[in-house]
Amino acid sequence: MENISENLLNEVEDYLKLSLNNIFDLRLILNSYLKSKNVPGFENLCFTGKYINGLFKVLKDSPSLPEVKNVDHVKKDIADNIEKITGQLRQVSLGLNEVEKKI
Repeated sequence: MENISENLLNEVEDYLKLSLNNIFDLRLILNSYLKSKNVPGFENLCFTGKYINGLFKVLKDSPSLPEVKNVDHVKKDIADNIEKITGQLRQVSLGLNEVEKKI
């Protein structure tokens, strides 16, 4: 399992031509999802993270985006999805041992 996550993260870095931040944490999260065989949960976590990044870009660019009429709605959506991703990470941490949870 360790090899799968290591290979995947290396391929992501090669594809992005960037070094991933907090790669050890990412490996722990990925291994926990692999151990529990919860691929849909991992996909959902990835989607939520990508969605939050997009919302932050919309918020940052909102003054120049005429289609963004309600910044408060964007902020609420960000808060709701941060709460969602926090719950997802809390859930995945249940599969970690005590040393990994501290990390």
